[in-house]
Amino acid sequence: MRLSPALALLLALATPLFAQAPQPYAASADAPFQYRVRAGDTLPRIADSYLISADAAARVQRLNNIGDPMRLAPGTSLAIPAALLRTEALGARVIAFRGDVTIGRQGPARVGMVVGEGVRIATGANSSVAFQLSDGTAVTLPSLSRVRIVRLRRVLISNRVERVLALEAGRSESQVTPSRDRSTSFEIRTPVSVAAVRGTDFRVAYSEDQAAATAEVLKGAVGVDGKDGGIGLEAGYGARSDVHSTGKPVALLPPPEILSPVGHRRDGTLVFNFQKTEEAFAYRLVVASDADFRDLRSEATTKTAQAIVPSLPNGTYYIRATAIDVHGLEGLPVDIPYDHHLAIPGDLAGGTPKAGG
Repeated sequence: MRLSPALALLLALATPLFAQAPQPYAASADAPFQYRVRAGDTLPRIADSYLISADAAARVQRLNNIGDPMRLAPGTSLAIPAALLRTEALGARVIAFRGDVTIGRQGPARVGMVVGEGVRIATGANSSVAFQLSDGTAVTLPSLSRVRIVRLRRVLISNRVERVLALEAGRSESQVTPSRDRSTSFEIRTPVSVAAVRGTDFRVAYSEDQAAATAEVLKGAVGVDGKDGGIGLEAGYGARSDVHSTGKPVALLPPPEILSPVGHRRDGTLVFNFQKTEEAFAYRLVVASDADFRDLRSEATTKTAQAIVPSLPNGTYYIRATAIDVHGLEGLPVDIPYDHHLAIPGDLAGGTPKAGG
């Protein structure tokens, strides 16, 4: 599934406010590349550096009506089909994981493990993984999520980087490093939608049971393409897509208030309470060891204003809480540092979130 022409036009004519954010990727990877001929270029020389084969050079010659492949006029443009361009495979590196995480046929996850195209990454219950691309872009998968790396490579002639992930189940959160190259792409596909960006922070989730996907934008902007065309989402908005519709932009719920202090039960579990709001259908709480929320320690989703998570060793953690609306869209997050210190067994104090984190 590619971004629709209507969405590409929408992004090109975006309002000034929308244009200030990193723009969603709108160019098609299947469009022919327009190569501008330089002094000294010949078709065989171009083929040796940038095309997949000598046969590809012959196809380019026919497509562009080139009489003499050894005599190309500088400044003219050659249309080269994307399928004929030589590419370089790239890899992603596992930077953090917890619990049961499998990396395709490579088996259990290891920090530093490199994964590439075709690899399926899956997290079990109470598990998570984060992997990083060469430009610093990071993707985090919480529990019960499954993603396949469809495409991860660089096109040599243009230095364009193509990154396509297929979210088959569960959730993902991506922090995409902005790129000045408007052709560089980052896509997360689900069976019912494509979310595409050049640089932003956003979440995508897919429910196999409901055959529905959600996309939520935290920073920048995202283009979402689905059954009935494309829409643009600014920061603070999300959309639910299914087999019938791409959906419409919906304002994300504001962050919930985490009440203090945190309770600590005698069985070791921690109790976090929220200030309940009428708009929230459910709440989600995530505990991480790092402020970037890539090393996830625990997570809980609840329809009450109380989240219970397993016990933690003493130390400093980071708490992220969100409210979920009736459409299943996860709202804007609140992140709070949390110092957890349990002096003696049975101590009910547990710890206290720090305000304004």
